[in-house]
Amino acid sequence: MSRLTWEIVDTIAADLGASPQTRRKWRQTNRQVPTSWRIRIAEVLKGRGEPIDFSAFDDLPPRPGKLSVHSGDICAAAAVPTPGKRNANSRTLERNENNV
Repeated sequence: MSRLTWEIVDTIAADLGASPQTRRKWRQTNRQVPTSWRIRIAEVLKGRGEPIDFSAFDDLPPRPGKLSVHSGDICAAAAVPTPGKRNANSRTLERNENNV
């Protein structure tokens, strides 16, 4: 039986269509891989000849840090400026005598 790691879970989940945000959420403290995803991931591993027990998901440590599989992921929340906040690339409004 193979040893389950976050890298394995994350790579398979990404291949199955789980978003980067969803996969990061699973690694937060007091969270875990949902049952529906555990089944899908376990089926992929079984198909590869590497069956695992469902309890292996419970043994994954919370908050393992950034995974190498996320090196190219872009966080959508970081790409969109927060309303009302000025970012480094926003234009400075020019002042004129009517705009004081």
